Amino acid sequence: MKILLIVEASHAGVGKHVLDLTEGLLRSGHVVHLVYSPVRSDIHFEKRLGEILDGKFSQYQLRMRRSPYPGDLLATWKIRLYLRQNGPFDIIHGHSSKGGALAKLVGIGSRAKVLYTPNAFITANPGIKGIAKVIYGLVEWSLSLITDKIIAVSEDEKRHAASIGISEELIHVIENGIDLGTCNRLPDRRKDFGFPPESMIIGFVGRLTDQKDPGNLLRAFGMVSREVPQARLAIVGEGPLRLTLETLASHLGVEDKIHFLGLQNGADAMTSFDIFVLSSKYEGMPYVLLEAVATGLPIVTTAVAGASNVVANGRNGYIVPIGNPELLANAIGELLSDEKLRKDYSAEAKLIAPRFSVENMISRTEELYVNLVSATSS
Repeated sequence: MKILLIVEASHAGVGKHVLDLTEGLLRSGHVVHLVYSPVRSDIHFEKRLGEILDGKFSQYQLRMRRSPYPGDLLATWKIRLYLRQNGPFDIIHGHSSKGGALAKLVGIGSRAKVLYTPNAFITANPGIKGIAKVIYGLVEWSLSLITDKIIAVSEDEKRHAASIGISEELIHVIENGIDLGTCNRLPDRRKDFGFPPESMIIGFVGRLTDQKDPGNLLRAFGMVSREVPQARLAIVGEGPLRLTLETLASHLGVEDKIHFLGLQNGADAMTSFDIFVLSSKYEGMPYVLLEAVATGLPIVTTAVAGASNVVANGRNGYIVPIGNPELLANAIGELLSDEKLRKDYSAEAKLIAPRFSVENMISRTEELYVNLVSATSS
């Protein structure tokens, strides 16, 4: 098959997902073209893209923005021109909201089957309310009418899609997957990061943005640190909230117990953690949760989409309400205070992890592509 992947959010989990899929499809002998934006790409995406390029597939760099803007019309025209010059394609697959919208628009009049992986619908953001939520919902619904399949990365995301009016017949669930073998072979990084030997490390990995709500975690940590003096908070990631978080840490009096580690390989950094915490307001299926279970970490997560797929509440971690630092602190404190509980949850995590292999994610996506194309030709 000849496949075109389109992504604007070429960073973090979305970027990882797209490159995992690219590599898997190439290994299966498919012809892959990638249209991506450099505006929000990160160093991990660019480095890996350079490693797998090597003449194996075609890529087209096109500047795009996350929010709707007039330049989207130009981007649509440029991608349609790319299709005429490099097509025809069997599959056009858009990733995240902008990539999905462009895939649907450029697919009009094409013989290609059009797919969309939202990787967290914008309408799942609890901060978007009222008329704004209605408008975004109408846009997602109307564009679904020119989409052959929507791939939800969790059952929670599928339920959300149905709640905004998208036909359940369009929605196909394929959970994200990771390289389990790599996670199992990583060395412990505690000494590298300079953590005190007696410390207990609460770890966070993610962009420092409103969606990930790291401020909620800092407030919870402020409560935990009073009860567990040896607790330390490791924050892996960068983003626009970095200075705000440093100020908040100082205000809470815990700046000497928080380690801002900057951009690191998330799975690599997790080897230094005792527990992992996700404080997000909304998600699709967070890769960091998959990396945490593969590393064997007890987890505390907010009740975002995908959490219940990975965390069996009371077996390998806890799921707490979004935006409640007190309940987040209680769950963290319970794990820190009970070594046996942490060991039991760690063992359970390693039993859950094999469900989420990258090979499974790739093969199921490829199978969906084949079925769609076969249905057209039959």
